[in-house]
Amino acid sequence: MSAVVLISYSDKPVFLYLMNLYGLFAPGIATMFLMGVFWKRTTSQGALTAGLLTIPLSLLLEYTLPEMPFFNRTGIVFWTCMLACAVVSLLTPAVAEARLKNLVLTGDSFQVPDQDKAAYRGFRNPTLWWIIITVLVLYFYVRYF
Repeated sequence: MSAVVLISYSDKPVFLYLMNLYGLFAPGIATMFLMGVFWKRTTSQGALTAGLLTIPLSLLLEYTLPEMPFFNRTGIVFWTCMLACAVVSLLTPAVAEARLKNLVLTGDSFQVPDQDKAAYRGFRNPTLWWIIITVLVLYFYVRYF
């Protein structure tokens, strides 16, 4: 029923309408995830700032610059949220290193412990499967695009 209403009263395709709505909250969620996983200095206050900024900033840009494509607006909001998260995280006390162990992605995150290396040989080797999947994706990309 709601799809019929959207189609009847909208001057743009439903896909664009849904992508526009998705662009309201996606930048904040992406910021919280990326900063939280890849930067150990991120604090909960910084992530919360990014999450709280995403919808008001998106709506502000949507109504002040209505002709701006939603991808551009989403990109501007994303980078603004990233900057706000970084600034607030730097202005608040850092989280203790002990609490961050195994939460933030580092080079050691990709290492298989010595006691487990024997169990992940041959076809159970993650590197082998990464190579196989990458080659298959590249093959299909080149073949069909």
